Amino acid sequence: MKFSKYNKSFLISTMYARCNTLDRLELWEELENIGEGGIVPWIIGGDFNVILNEEEKLGGLSFTQNEAIDFALFINNCWTGSDAEPVIKPFRFLNFWTKHHQFKEIISQNWNVDFVDNLFTIFQAKLKKVKKALTI
Repeated sequence: MKFSKYNKSFLISTMYARCNTLDRLELWEELENIGEGGIVPWIIGGDFNVILNEEEKLGGLSFTQNEAIDFALFINNCWTGSDAEPVIKPFRFLNFWTKHHQFKEIISQNWNVDFVDNLFTIFQAKLKKVKKALTI
């Protein structure tokens, strides 16, 4: 995606990962290979069908520590595989937030940022500000 006003490019990928462990491992490897180029900032979002901590578990198959370790290694490899340092931690959207009576107001108030930078940095700052407001 390119915005002519800023003349900056970035990549956005959305996915729904399979529930099968071997299929997910193949996906992690493919994503790591894509990320090795590190040409433009890259946002990856979606449902990875795996969690890092048992506390995040909501139904479905039972939690396995090995899958959590594989996912953590994938995240670490993506960050350390590029020349750039990670500037944001994973953002997990929790569906129950939408049930809060002030959800839209909280998002609206906290989506604004008070500085000018490239679009990717602004997007990261917005996510960070919203995440902080939602976790208070």
